[in-house]
Amino acid sequence: MTGQSEVRISLPGNGKDITCRTDQPLLDAFLRSGTWLPNSCNQGTCGTCKVRVHSGEVDHRKSPEKTLSAAERSAGLALACQAVPLRDTVVEPLAAPVEQRTRHLLRDFRGKVLEVTDIARDIRRIRIGVDDSFEFQAGQYVEFTIPGSTATRQYSLANSPGSRELEFHIRREPGGLATDGWIFKDLVIGDAVELKGPLGDFCYQPDEDVDGIVLLGAGTGLAPLKSIVLRALTGERQQEVHLYHGVRT
Repeated sequence: MTGQSEVRISLPGNGKDITCRTDQPLLDAFLRSGTWLPNSCNQGTCGTCKVRVHSGEVDHRKSPEKTLSAAERSAGLALACQAVPLRDTVVEPLAAPVEQRTRHLLRDFRGKVLEVTDIARDIRRIRIGVDDSFEFQAGQYVEFTIPGSTATRQYSLANSPGSRELEFHIRREPGGLATDGWIFKDLVIGDAVELKGPLGDFCYQPDEDVDGIVLLGAGTGLAPLKSIVLRALTGERQQEVHLYHGVRT
């Protein structure tokens, strides 16, 4: 954002410093630079991205008390998805990343709506076309920017990685800014959509030495599981895949 200064962020033992704006969450800066930090919800509610601030200073912004207590803040902990740096800072994730996993850079991109279809009560399938093949790990999600606002919402990808058509299963939330106010109100084929991704570490890893996979989900929770199944079935490994899907009626 114009007018915001940049500072240097370091990870102990990483050997690589990154730059981060003073209005940019630490996690966003790391993922865009290709430096992986554990992350899941990216909304401050799960605590997966907690880091220890060894030196420097951060603004915790809207970090929830239930996720990051006052005692934890006093002990130097922060939520990387919420905290922004105020000056040069050294941080260390509490959970170590699994280095052998494939990672993809976080980026902003645009897409065009190709399909809007009601597939169940209060559930729509949205397909969005993108100019380039979008690489992600099966199970990840992207963030939608709601038109006319700075608000965002996160939706899991239901398609196999490497496609130029992204699929989402979106459930209507009564009064929801993104659903009642946009997706179920006036989103139509041809509309442009602002996206950011990929995000999350609930991922299928083709190189993991496992004999089979059991997937369990309900409603729109099918979306990331569908992506995982599609990726598993196109891989070289021969393994059993069991999918259990719950519905209301």
